[in-house]
Amino acid sequence: MTDTTARRYSAGAMIFHWLIAILVIANWQIVERAHDFEGAMRGTVMGYHKAVGITILVLTVGRLLWRSTHKVPPLPSDLAGWEKTLARTVHVIFYVLLIALPLGGWLANSLTGRSIDFFGLFTIPPLPVGENGDLAGRKIVVTAGGTQEPIDPVRVITNNSSGKMGFALAEAARDRGADVVLITAPTDLRDPPLVRVTRVQTAQQMCDTVLHGVKQADVLIMAAAVADFRPAHPDSKKLKKELT
Repeated sequence: MTDTTARRYSAGAMIFHWLIAILVIANWQIVERAHDFEGAMRGTVMGYHKAVGITILVLTVGRLLWRSTHKVPPLPSDLAGWEKTLARTVHVIFYVLLIALPLGGWLANSLTGRSIDFFGLFTIPPLPVGENGDLAGRKIVVTAGGTQEPIDPVRVITNNSSGKMGFALAEAARDRGADVVLITAPTDLRDPPLVRVTRVQTAQQMCDTVLHGVKQADVLIMAAAVADFRPAHPDSKKLKKELT
């Protein structure tokens, strides 16, 4: 392969990688915004989401097919053995993710109803899941997490609830096509894509939010661990320790 051909290949590869990066970021923004819409508008946004996901898949498969039928320039000879191995490994991971993410969303829609979570880094299905599921058109409100009742600005009465059950229920309902509202007490969990999340702290805040949210809901699933007691008069300043 001549130097001119190698330079052309390098330029084409760079353009391809930048294009894929832009599409992935765009699709992430689309799915982040989709949960703000309802009804027909949400369907339109998800249509764009699906189109971008399919485009990423087609471009990736097309490039792999092109690479399999054309001679590509070798890695620079001055690279160490471990550097060449690292470069090849990164390329394999790159293409596996670009193919598995769209297919994961697609298969989730037709098989398991779940989206792929790669090492906890991605929970964004590049293709919409459950858009024609058995809960399509239903609004479901789910509560999660353990409420916190302030004693003072530093201390609270709470419990060890992780919120995982409520989040899993919300994702399962979303994957079956429901319009899901998740009302959660403080947790370390990320907001599920395509789910409208409202975060609260106390039992009273959760009660008020739930009563407002269920007005137009079809189903209410209460998976939160709500505190049984609360201080009658929380202190506005940190209480000092008193030895008795």
